[in-house]
Amino acid sequence: MHLIHDYSNPIGVFGVLLILWAYLMIQLDRIDRENFWFSFTNFIGAFFILISLYYHPNLASIVIELAWFFISLFGLIQWKLGQREKSASESLDPWTQSLVGVVSEISTNEFQDAYYIKL
Repeated sequence: MHLIHDYSNPIGVFGVLLILWAYLMIQLDRIDRENFWFSFTNFIGAFFILISLYYHPNLASIVIELAWFFISLFGLIQWKLGQREKSASESLDPWTQSLVGVVSEISTNEFQDAYYIKL
């Protein structure tokens, strides 16, 4: 525990560098904001900054880093859910994929027609 305290500032600075790197990569169009690495880098960066803030507290910084941490966690969850949907649709052959698309379009149109109310 004492060792982490001694290195808490460098750990926090490393977290800041991670977050800045991810932001720079977005600005340079090197990564997509929906990419796993963008959310993961922000998540880890916020975690490292929170370690530093544990030993050197500052309420405003703690609040922003907790928000950054949980928003990044949300991004990782969204990415994972998107991967599941993507893998489920890719597991279907092309004919079945097109059939599913047509059926869902027909179902949507029938639903809209069935509940159409003239004003």
